[in-house]
Amino acid sequence: MQTMAIDVRNLSKTFVLHHHQEVRYQVLRDFNLQVARGECVVLKGVSGSGKSTLLKSLFGNYLCEQGEIIYHFDNQQIDLLSAPDFQKLNLRAHYVNYVSQFLSVVPRVATLDIVKEPLLAAGVEVDVAIEAAQRLLTTLNIPEHLWALSPLTFSGGEQQRVNIARGFIRPSPFLLLDEPTASLDSVNRRVVIDLINAAKQQGSAIVGIFHDEEVRDSVADRVVDFAPALVQTGELSA
Repeated sequence: MQTMAIDVRNLSKTFVLHHHQEVRYQVLRDFNLQVARGECVVLKGVSGSGKSTLLKSLFGNYLCEQGEIIYHFDNQQIDLLSAPDFQKLNLRAHYVNYVSQFLSVVPRVATLDIVKEPLLAAGVEVDVAIEAAQRLLTTLNIPEHLWALSPLTFSGGEQQRVNIARGFIRPSPFLLLDEPTASLDSVNRRVVIDLINAAKQQGSAIVGIFHDEEVRDSVADRVVDFAPALVQTGELSA
């Protein structure tokens, strides 16, 4: 029997466009999802159907008006919607890794420093963190002569691989992946597939979005189809 890792119950999220006649987009409605340890659940659907909204809600970037997002780890469980802020911050800092398709870093910080930072924050010794970062950058085909440079000077595909390296360098019980292979060639897509499958073998619960069918078919244990979001007009009811 698989061990439950993420339990989403009756989750609803509505966006209200106050400057456009109170138009409402109900992106998630009574949504339910369970993800086990070592399982990769892939979200599939047209643009605007709520896939990225769910990932951002799972990470705590969006506040949902209804439901529960329960993380099970270290013999405890936390509901992200009702937990105090310090528990949410601890969960994000130490247990949940989020990898988007866009790199967001402090300018002028070297690539090697960016990639090793999650390990340093977890208390790993500097030498060990540097070695792990070098190994992962090599695996992702980032040339050594670029490691001392800011990734903001890199191509889109190189930036994406730096983002992946930072997201995968620290083993995590939960991985949220929003189009991590969008800018990659076939060789590096294969590398990322191997990283995802290795994380599954280590017990990570993974929720991801992959429009590339090869990637999706190579990592998915289950596929969840999303229907288009509901569009309504009028003010929110009390």
